[in-house]
Amino acid sequence: LCLNCYCQELNSNSIYFVGRGTLSKKELIGERFNLLNKQLTHIGLGFIENDTLQIYNVSSDKKEKNSSLIVETISDFKNVNDIFYFGIWEYKMTKKNIKKIKSELLKIIKTQITFDKKFSLENDNQLYCSEFVYKVLVTIKELNFKPSTIELNRIEQQILENEKLIYIPVDFFLNNKNIKEIKTENIN
Repeated sequence: LCLNCYCQELNSNSIYFVGRGTLSKKELIGERFNLLNKQLTHIGLGFIENDTLQIYNVSSDKKEKNSSLIVETISDFKNVNDIFYFGIWEYKMTKKNIKKIKSELLKIIKTQITFDKKFSLENDNQLYCSEFVYKVLVTIKELNFKPSTIELNRIEQQILENEKLIYIPVDFFLNNKNIKEIKTENIN
C-alpha cells in the first residue's frame, strides 16, 4: 500500500498515531503544552481498514452524525487551511490488542462526543483529540501513558477555571521508544 507516495508498508497489526500542526494552534498548544514535539497541534488514531488508513479523531470544528468524533482519510485529515506539519508514527501490536482497542473505539463511537473546551479528563462524553487517543489506548496494559500537569497562567486560569491543568499532551505518545516515526513533513 503506497500511502500518498510515502511508500511505506502499512500493517493491519499496527495502530498509527497521525498528527498535524496548524499555525493557528502552534503557539497555544504545541509550544505551551507539548512535551517533545512543538509542531503537533492535533492527533488521531489510525487503523488500516479496506487497504486505507482511517484516522479516528475528535475535531473542534467538524462533526459526523452530530458527534465531534470523526473518521477521515489522510487527505481529509491534511485538508486544513493553515496546516504546516504532518506526521505518522506506528506501534506494532498483537491481533488480540488491536481487537481490544477497536472494541473500545466502537463503545466511544456509539456515544455522542462533544469537543471538550475545558480540557478536563473527568467527563466521558466530552473529549479533546489527545484525550480521545489516550482513552482508547489505556484499554491495553502494554501502553502505560500518564497524564501531565502544568501550572496555568492567569489568562489560561480564567478560561479553564482552574489553577493547574491535568491533561494529555498532543505528543504524549512520543516518549514510548516502541512507537516508530514513519514520516514527518513540513508543509508550506
